[in-house]
Amino acid sequence: MNLLKIAAALKKSIAATVLLGNFFIISTALFAPNQAIATPASQELNPTEVSQIEAVVHDYLIKNPQVLVEATLALQKQTEAEEQKRLTEIKTLAIKYSSQIFDAKSPNHVVTGSLTPKVMVTEFFSYQCPICRLTSPILDQLRKNNQDVQFIFINWPFEGDDDIYAAKVAIASNKQGKFHAIHHLLMSSQEGLNKEKVNVTAQRLGLNMVQLGNDLKDENLEKALRANFNLAHDLKLTGVPVLFIANEKLTKINVVSGKTNIKDIQKAIDEVR
Repeated sequence: MNLLKIAAALKKSIAATVLLGNFFIISTALFAPNQAIATPASQELNPTEVSQIEAVVHDYLIKNPQVLVEATLALQKQTEAEEQKRLTEIKTLAIKYSSQIFDAKSPNHVVTGSLTPKVMVTEFFSYQCPICRLTSPILDQLRKNNQDVQFIFINWPFEGDDDIYAAKVAIASNKQGKFHAIHHLLMSSQEGLNKEKVNVTAQRLGLNMVQLGNDLKDENLEKALRANFNLAHDLKLTGVPVLFIANEKLTKINVVSGKTNIKDIQKAIDEVR
């Protein structure tokens, strides 16, 4: 194999390779020097050739650091494009499943805010989700700022048994009129939750623990969470929080996903109002 030809070709094409997002070879050479570069079996490089190519790559990037900046920008644009595509797909599915997403009468959902809303905001969330905890006070403020908006909470506890237990306790506590109180405290937690912490929180709020224990055994609770899981699957959700925002006639729908702020959510509300 002619190493000089390989090096020359690599040196000419490396910028294009990076900008196309194929950064694997470069990152391997720079950050995993002991790992062999993957090549077709008929063109395997020996250790000396690998070392020399790594040197060429390293030398090129040291002399042309703007390539790394361009690669980062290209990756950012690609990520943003993929996220926008994902949200567009979810929005299309939201139209199909809108009657379920915004069903204020469903036993699977907890509702607050306006009883005669012009706008509805449905949140898929998890008590073990750090970003959901950041979003919770934002929704509290939006509820105060928008008296014509109804908020619907759909608990999607996909992060393990402790998450499922917290979801069950929160939903069951609604029978004692304590959902929003325990929801606020669980969302205010600065660390992960477990069964003991959830029970302590329920006791602090003065819930009837005997009644709560009986309500947790209700098979309808399992059905409710299963329905939430199924709806999240149908919507092709991959994480939380996800906010679905619609007008009362469900003719306009917006989707806000991941870490956000009050300005962006308010804008999404105003757009459908």
